[in-house]
Amino acid sequence: MRKEFVGKRYRDKLIAMSLAILVLGSSCLGCSKKSDVERRRQSENETFDETETTDYLYDEPESLGRSMTYADGSLIFHHMHVDEAAIPIEYDLDKFIKVDGKMTYEDEKYTYKLGVDVSKYQEKVKWDKVEKEGYEFAMIRLGYRGYTEGEIFLDEKYEYNIKAANRSGLDVGVYFFSQAITEDEAIEEANFVLEHVKDQELEMPIVYDPEIVYNDKSRTKGISKEQFTKNTLAFCNTIADAGYEVMIYANMLWEDQQLNMSEIMKYDIWYADYVGLPQTPYHFSMWQYTD
Repeated sequence: MRKEFVGKRYRDKLIAMSLAILVLGSSCLGCSKKSDVERRRQSENETFDETETTDYLYDEPESLGRSMTYADGSLIFHHMHVDEAAIPIEYDLDKFIKVDGKMTYEDEKYTYKLGVDVSKYQEKVKWDKVEKEGYEFAMIRLGYRGYTEGEIFLDEKYEYNIKAANRSGLDVGVYFFSQAITEDEAIEEANFVLEHVKDQELEMPIVYDPEIVYNDKSRTKGISKEQFTKNTLAFCNTIADAGYEVMIYANMLWEDQQLNMSEIMKYDIWYADYVGLPQTPYHFSMWQYTD
């Protein structure tokens, strides 16, 4: 059974970090039970109003092969054609349920875990508190490449975060913020990641985060969709060849304009979308649903 993830980010008043939900196929080892959520739903069952957010944006999966319209993070609308060779979304959008302020996915095929997503931009995380509040995994930024000069840096809080998160008993994964402009640079980034995880315990994926920086000085400005895809595969193949699980971070703009989806979907997708329910026609494994 393919592992499934659903994720989110929001600001916590006690621990300033991003949060996520991990959803696993029901046959996976170590899956969480759904009973706690089911009991809570008896007293509180809150769903997103799709009419206000996504009904006018999203074509249902059976419409694959037709074009669709989506809104980006700035609520600017774009028109796109769906890559029919890519894996279509497998979720029932009606089953994304908000319970006690947290997104869940209610389906007998899946269970889920709560987790966090952090980088140097969060204040020092109290990892024992994270575990006590019921979170079970952490996605930690390992490093990044500068968007102008292209120098690679280790995230200033990586060492603390990964060691403390592991000590607290959380499952841990890492991500790298890429500004690679060639396949060689993407491989360089992958090798940098491998060097810094070799002595760490990882139960979650290593994630390639190839973000677009909208700045006149951005070194990635003008890179073609084909090159962007080649860079992505170069990083992911290097990580996978080293024996690690790997995932790709993407939003609707990147899936539309920067990535050939049918080429990259041998790897799982960490999908970011803040417009109500997921707009993507493609399958994903993690959903970041607030910024």
